[in-house]
Order: sequence, then C-alpha cells, then structure tokens
Amino acid sequence: MDYNALMQAVSSVGFPIVACGVLFYQNNKMSSTIAELTKTLVENTTILKQLSNDLMQFTRIKEDE
Repeated sequence: MDYNALMQAVSSVGFPIVACGVLFYQNNKMSSTIAELTKTLVENTTILKQLSNDLMQFTRIKEDE
C-alpha cells in the first residue's frame, strides 16, 4: 500500500479503523511466518535426531574394532 492510498483511507474512515486493519494484516502475515518456522524447526529436529543416532552407531562400530 502506497502512502497516498494510506492517507486516503485514514481521511475517509479514520485512523483507529485503518490502524486496526493494518494490525490485522500484520498478525495474519506473522501467523503464516510462524507456521513456516515451526515446520522448519520440526524438520530440523528430525534430522538432528537421525544424525545423533547415526553418530552413536558409528561410535559403537569404532569401539568394537
């Protein structure tokens, strides 16, 4: 949204309504970002667990030699 459109909205409906709309938009955008970050974190945790298991197996093999 450009500056002129924002000023037009503020002058026609008032600042509180425009501010509420902007905050609603930002909240929705942040929710999708948090969902994506949560998915990435779960994937990274799964990969780290697998890596940990692989390293433990490798260590056991080396100890047996």
